[in-house]
Amino acid sequence: MEQVNVDSWRVTSAVASPTLHATLFVRDAFQLKPDDEAVIPPRLSGHVPDLSRLVSNLDVREAALAWTPWFERALDFEFDSMTGRVVAGAASDAARAGFFDPPEFNGLWAWPALQAAARASHREALRWNKFHQTFSGEALHHALRDSVVSSVAWETCAALHVSPARLRATVLVVDVEGTWSARPHPGMFLCSANLARKASLLKDGLRETFLETLRVD
Repeated sequence: MEQVNVDSWRVTSAVASPTLHATLFVRDAFQLKPDDEAVIPPRLSGHVPDLSRLVSNLDVREAALAWTPWFERALDFEFDSMTGRVVAGAASDAARAGFFDPPEFNGLWAWPALQAAARASHREALRWNKFHQTFSGEALHHALRDSVVSSVAWETCAALHVSPARLRATVLVVDVEGTWSARPHPGMFLCSANLARKASLLKDGLRETFLETLRVD
Protein backbone atom coordinates (compact mmCIF):
# COMPACT_ATOMS: atom_id res chain seq x y z
CA MET A 1 0.00 0.00 0.00
CA GLU A 2 1.27 3.45 -0.87
CA GLN A 3 -0.03 6.70 0.56
CA VAL A 4 1.03 9.87 -1.22
CA ASN A 5 -0.04 13.32 -0.15
CA VAL A 6 -0.68 16.07 -2.68
CA ASP A 7 2.32 17.86 -1.23
CA SER A 8 4.46 14.77 -1.85
CA TRP A 9 5.21 13.03 1.43
CA ARG A 10 5.28 9.32 0.72
CA VAL A 11 4.58 6.28 2.92
CA THR A 12 4.81 2.76 1.52
CA SER A 13 3.57 -0.08 3.69
CA ALA A 14 3.02 -3.83 3.57
CA VAL A 15 2.66 -6.94 5.65
CA ALA A 16 5.79 -9.04 5.13
CA SER A 17 5.58 -11.56 2.32
CA PRO A 18 5.28 -15.34 2.75
CA THR A 19 8.96 -15.52 1.75
CA LEU A 20 10.15 -13.36 4.64
CA HIS A 21 7.84 -15.10 7.09
CA ALA A 22 9.15 -18.45 5.82
CA THR A 23 12.71 -17.55 6.80
CA LEU A 24 11.46 -16.78 10.31
CA PHE A 25 9.51 -20.05 10.34
CA VAL A 26 12.67 -22.04 9.56
CA ARG A 27 14.47 -20.33 12.44
CA ASP A 28 11.68 -21.08 14.90
CA ALA A 29 10.81 -24.59 13.69
CA PHE A 30 14.42 -25.72 14.11
CA GLN A 31 15.00 -23.62 17.23
CA LEU A 32 17.95 -21.81 15.72
CA LYS A 33 19.63 -19.23 17.94
CA PRO A 34 21.29 -16.65 15.68
CA ASP A 35 23.57 -14.08 17.22
CA ASP A 36 21.62 -11.31 18.89
CA GLU A 37 21.10 -8.56 16.35
CA ALA A 38 18.84 -5.56 16.78
CA VAL A 39 17.13 -6.09 13.43
CA ILE A 40 16.19 -9.74 14.00
CA PRO A 41 12.52 -10.06 14.98
CA PRO A 42 11.19 -12.14 17.89
CA ARG A 43 9.47 -15.49 17.37
CA LEU A 44 6.53 -15.79 15.00
CA SER A 45 3.10 -15.33 16.55
CA GLY A 46 1.03 -18.41 17.26
CA HIS A 47 2.05 -22.03 17.14
CA VAL A 48 5.17 -23.03 15.23
CA PRO A 49 5.80 -26.79 15.31
CA ASP A 50 9.14 -28.26 16.31
CA LEU A 51 10.43 -29.81 13.07
CA SER A 52 13.93 -30.69 14.26
CA ARG A 53 13.12 -34.40 13.88
CA LEU A 54 12.86 -33.94 10.11
CA VAL A 55 16.62 -33.41 9.69
CA SER A 56 18.82 -35.95 11.42
CA ASN A 57 22.08 -34.73 12.91
CA LEU A 58 21.38 -31.13 11.98
CA ASP A 59 24.29 -28.85 12.82
CA VAL A 60 22.20 -26.27 14.62
CA ARG A 61 25.11 -23.89 15.20
CA GLU A 62 26.07 -23.89 11.51
CA ALA A 63 22.46 -23.37 10.48
CA ALA A 64 22.06 -20.49 12.94
CA LEU A 65 25.20 -18.76 11.67
CA ALA A 66 23.96 -19.04 8.08
CA TRP A 67 20.43 -18.00 8.97
CA THR A 68 21.18 -14.34 9.77
CA PRO A 69 22.60 -13.41 6.33
CA TRP A 70 19.78 -15.40 4.72
CA PHE A 71 17.18 -13.42 6.62
CA GLU A 72 18.97 -10.16 5.81
CA ARG A 73 18.90 -10.99 2.10
CA ALA A 74 15.16 -11.66 2.34
CA LEU A 75 14.68 -8.38 4.19
CA ASP A 76 16.76 -6.45 1.63
CA PHE A 77 14.67 -7.95 -1.16
CA GLU A 78 11.46 -6.92 0.60
CA PHE A 79 12.71 -3.36 1.04
CA ASP A 80 13.93 -3.12 -2.56
CA SER A 81 10.58 -4.40 -3.84
CA MET A 82 8.62 -1.90 -1.75
CA THR A 83 10.77 1.05 -2.80
CA GLY A 84 10.88 0.18 -6.49
CA ARG A 85 14.51 -0.88 -6.66
CA VAL A 86 13.28 -4.29 -7.84
CA VAL A 87 10.31 -4.22 -10.20
CA ALA A 88 7.84 -7.11 -10.24
CA GLY A 89 8.45 -9.53 -13.10
CA ALA A 90 11.27 -11.71 -14.32
CA ALA A 91 13.96 -9.62 -12.64
CA SER A 92 12.15 -9.82 -9.32
CA ASP A 93 11.66 -13.57 -9.62
CA ALA A 94 15.35 -14.04 -10.40
CA ALA A 95 16.40 -11.91 -7.43
CA ARG A 96 14.18 -13.91 -5.09
CA ALA A 97 15.44 -17.22 -6.47
CA GLY A 98 18.95 -16.19 -5.50
CA PHE A 99 18.10 -16.86 -1.85
CA PHE A 100 14.68 -18.56 -1.82
CA ASP A 101 14.15 -21.22 -4.46
CA PRO A 102 12.09 -24.15 -3.14
CA PRO A 103 11.95 -27.06 -3.11
CA GLU A 104 15.71 -27.67 -3.48
CA PHE A 105 16.99 -24.29 -2.23
CA ASN A 106 20.03 -24.47 -4.45
CA GLY A 107 20.84 -20.87 -3.52
CA LEU A 108 21.79 -22.17 -0.07
CA TRP A 109 24.33 -24.70 -1.38
CA ALA A 110 27.14 -23.06 0.60
CA TRP A 111 25.22 -23.63 3.87
CA PRO A 112 24.19 -27.30 3.82
CA ALA A 113 22.68 -27.32 7.31
CA LEU A 114 20.40 -24.38 6.58
CA GLN A 115 19.62 -25.80 3.13
CA ALA A 116 18.49 -29.07 4.72
CA ALA A 117 16.28 -27.24 7.21
CA ALA A 118 14.71 -25.09 4.49
CA ARG A 119 14.07 -28.11 2.26
CA ALA A 120 12.39 -29.99 5.08
CA SER A 121 10.16 -27.18 6.29
CA HIS A 122 9.18 -24.89 3.42
CA ARG A 123 5.76 -26.49 2.90
CA GLU A 124 4.96 -26.14 6.59
CA ALA A 125 6.19 -22.55 6.42
CA LEU A 126 3.79 -21.64 3.65
CA ARG A 127 0.99 -23.45 5.50
CA TRP A 128 1.71 -21.38 8.60
CA ASN A 129 1.52 -18.20 6.53
CA LYS A 130 -1.85 -19.24 5.11
CA PHE A 131 -3.56 -20.47 8.26
CA HIS A 132 -1.84 -18.93 11.28
CA GLN A 133 -0.96 -15.38 10.32
CA THR A 134 -2.80 -12.92 12.57
CA PHE A 135 -2.28 -9.62 10.75
CA SER A 136 -3.62 -8.75 7.31
CA GLY A 137 -3.22 -6.03 4.72
CA GLU A 138 -6.66 -4.78 5.69
CA ALA A 139 -5.55 -4.45 9.32
CA LEU A 140 -2.48 -2.53 8.20
CA HIS A 141 -4.58 -0.20 6.06
CA HIS A 142 -6.70 0.55 9.12
CA ALA A 143 -3.64 1.05 11.33
CA LEU A 144 -2.06 3.51 8.88
CA ARG A 145 -5.21 5.51 8.38
CA ASP A 146 -4.89 9.12 7.31
CA SER A 147 -5.36 10.44 10.84
CA VAL A 148 -2.18 8.60 11.85
CA VAL A 149 0.09 9.26 8.88
CA SER A 150 -0.99 12.80 8.03
CA SER A 151 -0.77 14.05 11.60
CA VAL A 152 2.82 12.81 11.97
CA ALA A 153 3.86 14.18 8.58
CA TRP A 154 2.45 17.64 9.16
CA GLU A 155 3.76 17.79 12.73
CA THR A 156 7.23 16.96 11.44
CA CYS A 157 7.05 19.57 8.70
CA ALA A 158 5.86 22.24 11.13
CA ALA A 159 8.42 21.43 13.80
CA LEU A 160 11.42 21.34 11.46
CA HIS A 161 10.26 23.75 8.74
CA VAL A 162 10.86 21.23 5.97
CA SER A 163 9.02 20.51 2.76
CA PRO A 164 6.62 17.54 2.83
CA ALA A 165 8.40 16.28 -0.29
CA ARG A 166 11.38 15.36 1.88
CA LEU A 167 9.40 12.94 4.05
CA ARG A 168 9.51 9.25 3.13
CA ALA A 169 8.89 6.08 5.09
CA THR A 170 8.59 2.38 4.34
CA VAL A 171 6.62 0.42 6.93
CA LEU A 172 6.90 -3.37 6.99
CA VAL A 173 4.95 -5.45 9.49
CA VAL A 174 6.08 -8.92 10.55
CA ASP A 175 3.68 -11.20 12.39
CA VAL A 176 5.86 -11.84 15.42
CA GLU A 177 5.41 -11.83 19.16
CA GLY A 178 5.54 -8.77 21.37
CA THR A 179 5.75 -5.05 20.79
CA TRP A 180 8.93 -4.77 18.74
CA SER A 181 10.48 -2.56 16.09
CA ALA A 182 13.73 -1.84 14.27
CA ARG A 183 14.99 0.39 11.48
CA PRO A 184 17.29 -1.86 9.42
CA HIS A 185 17.57 0.61 6.51
CA PRO A 186 17.35 4.41 6.46
CA GLY A 187 13.69 5.18 5.92
CA MET A 188 12.47 1.68 6.82
CA PHE A 189 10.37 0.93 9.90
CA LEU A 190 10.11 -2.77 10.64
CA CYS A 191 7.65 -3.64 13.37
CA SER A 192 5.56 -6.37 14.94
CA ALA A 193 1.84 -6.68 14.33
CA ASN A 194 1.17 -5.84 17.97
CA LEU A 195 3.01 -2.51 17.63
CA ALA A 196 1.17 -1.70 14.40
CA ARG A 197 -2.12 -2.01 16.28
CA LYS A 198 -1.09 0.71 18.74
CA ALA A 199 -1.56 4.13 17.12
CA SER A 200 0.69 6.02 19.54
CA LEU A 201 3.62 3.64 19.03
CA LEU A 202 3.09 3.56 15.29
CA LYS A 203 3.16 7.36 15.23
CA ASP A 204 6.42 7.37 17.20
CA GLY A 205 7.95 4.92 14.74
CA LEU A 206 6.84 6.95 11.73
CA ARG A 207 8.16 10.13 13.29
CA GLU A 208 11.61 8.61 13.88
CA THR A 209 11.64 7.17 10.37
CA PHE A 210 10.79 10.53 8.81
CA LEU A 211 13.58 12.12 10.85
CA GLU A 212 16.01 9.45 9.71
CA THR A 213 15.24 10.15 6.05
CA LEU A 214 15.89 13.84 6.66
CA ARG A 215 19.28 13.07 8.22
CA VAL A 216 20.46 11.04 5.24
CA ASP A 217 19.15 13.39 2.52
